[in-house]
Amino acid sequence: MKRNNIRLLVILAVILFIGITMSQLFFLKRAYDLLEKANNQQISIALQRVRRDVLQRYNSIENESAVKAISHQYYVVNINQEIHPDTLKGYLKKEFEKIGIYTDFQFAIYDTLQKKLIFGDYISRGKPDQRAARVKGLPKYAYDQHYFCVYFPFRSAMIVKEMGVWITLSAVLLLIFVFLGYAIYSILQQKRLSEIQRDFVNNMTHEFQTPISTIYLSSEVIKDPAIIQQPQRLISYATIIQDEAIRLKKQVETILQVAKLDKQKINLSKEKLDLEEQLHKVVEYILQAHPSVSKDNIVFRMEQPLSPINADALHLFNIIYNLIDNAIKYSDKKIDITISAYHKKRGLEFRIEDKGIGLKKSDFNKIFHKFYRIENPTINNSKGFGIGLYYVKLVVNAHGGFVTVESAPLQGSIFSVYLPFSQ
Repeated sequence: MKRNNIRLLVILAVILFIGITMSQLFFLKRAYDLLEKANNQQISIALQRVRRDVLQRYNSIENESAVKAISHQYYVVNINQEIHPDTLKGYLKKEFEKIGIYTDFQFAIYDTLQKKLIFGDYISRGKPDQRAARVKGLPKYAYDQHYFCVYFPFRSAMIVKEMGVWITLSAVLLLIFVFLGYAIYSILQQKRLSEIQRDFVNNMTHEFQTPISTIYLSSEVIKDPAIIQQPQRLISYATIIQDEAIRLKKQVETILQVAKLDKQKINLSKEKLDLEEQLHKVVEYILQAHPSVSKDNIVFRMEQPLSPINADALHLFNIIYNLIDNAIKYSDKKIDITISAYHKKRGLEFRIEDKGIGLKKSDFNKIFHKFYRIENPTINNSKGFGIGLYYVKLVVNAHGGFVTVESAPLQGSIFSVYLPFSQ
């Protein structure tokens, strides 16, 4: 399956997951509203019955319905009649039990003489009643008539409890989709790793094929007895074999070194080093390894003087080499590299700047992944296994520093490495 098709499939799956999640939330909210409405009707009927029983007990005239829901937790019932709190409590418990309401509630009676709520009680279902000398927190409703009020502190929790089956089914459905999403993610990751492995094998085959072919052809020439009569030619082919063997050795060591770094913690042999000296040393090696590069292609801009830095000499050499080597590989036409170094808070920072093909912002993090290589048809000599920058970041982090990149397509790149004085 092509990468664009996979991306489209992932986008559709995400949209589907979001749509199903939103639908579930909508239906749960709708179910909550319906249950709350039904529960509100039940409570209103129960309170209306309590009001009827109270009025009948005191031989009062029952007028129109006077149950008002001030909020989803707070109800007021006008009775125009004084009532004993124990009587009211008995009626309330009886009617609530009839409709299956077993949640805590609080009630109070409004006294028109004292102009306040009195005789309040908190009914804890399943626990001993907790008598309160004075109910606090219940707002007043009217001042010219008798009424009692009922407050349900845990009504929302009661409704949610009634939705237990729906919530469980929705949670199971969402878990199934999360599992499917994770399965798809794992499959895509495996596919990506398979592609990376395939590209790595192809790159490695290509990298090994060239020196092996060169060594083979050179050895065929040396096998000719007549070449003994041409010592200069013999030395030339022997040098080619030696150079290609060194190249092969370096490639194998690079692969083994990264594999070793993946398995165990990096052991650093730190020593005081002159960063400027290390930069010049690597450039001299680069000039020998790349005949197409001259001193005119590399410019130094150093802050003077640079303080010594604690670092591993071998790893620091490899870090600098990888960054400069990449700058050369990805230079489009003319090689133009600037190397700068300067002090930064509690450390030094050096930069490798080129005028090459540059990078897209989406590649900034990817280039530090193992085996990741940027494919660009305009660059034909971009050899390598895709582990150079991975190695750079790994070692820089081990030194307690960090590496950053600034770039834009066709505008070149700047790789900055910060190393602390001590770690």
